[in-house]
Amino acid sequence: MTPDAVLAHLRAKLTQTPPPGVSAAYVAGFFDRNDAALRALLTQQLAPRVEGVPTAWGGLRGAVELAREQLVVGQRVVTEEGEHGAVARLTGVVMEMFEPFNAKAGVSQMAYKIPHVLLDSGREERAGALFAELAPPAQIVPDVWVKDQWRAPAWVLRWAKIELSELAAAKSSAQRARGVNQRRAVQERITKARAGANTQLAALAAWRAENPDAAVPGLTPGALRRLTLEARESLTHDEALELAALQRADAAPSLLNTVEAR
Repeated sequence: MTPDAVLAHLRAKLTQTPPPGVSAAYVAGFFDRNDAALRALLTQQLAPRVEGVPTAWGGLRGAVELAREQLVVGQRVVTEEGEHGAVARLTGVVMEMFEPFNAKAGVSQMAYKIPHVLLDSGREERAGALFAELAPPAQIVPDVWVKDQWRAPAWVLRWAKIELSELAAAKSSAQRARGVNQRRAVQERITKARAGANTQLAALAAWRAENPDAAVPGLTPGALRRLTLEARESLTHDEALELAALQRADAAPSLLNTVEAR
């Protein structure tokens, strides 16, 4: 039933049979005085409940991946990373496959669509798995300008961590390096990894200064500071103490979760 139908039914029923001690005129006046509030309350209570998978910024997406045949230009979708946007275009591709072991050996063709999504942040990218948007995001997080292109903040953070992992591995290799050529190769690896991490982290720091309230999972002030210190070639005494404290703070929650899980 619609809110109007429910409201009309309640009014008629209660006016016809008022509660004890209440007149029909009072009931009618009650509904007249509170018509807007009652209508809003019923609209809220009777609204269909939307169920789906929450995205990082307050939206909802469907639980099942959309088939390529279901996609149309302009359709609102959500990517695997949880970014919301609309299908900008669909590029048709024909794949040819040679089947030598088939009874009728030859080349078979399979046509499929590659979707390009214009994300709410303004970046367009070729998408993999897509899901139906059930509710729009509560916040649109701007992209980060890094290495002459726009990237999602989560992507930049992930690559900064990858570069730092490579840096740590290269430092470990340096302890086992033998000979001039091997040491030179390891040093080049260290330099490249550190430069890559610093590029990503500098872009993130500049972005964070311009977008202090943008929510990005894992990008806390402490985490950004810790990653920045880990990328440094050398640290002062105070910076070394600060880094140790930040690393302990990051490790504490995971240790607590491990104990609770047991």
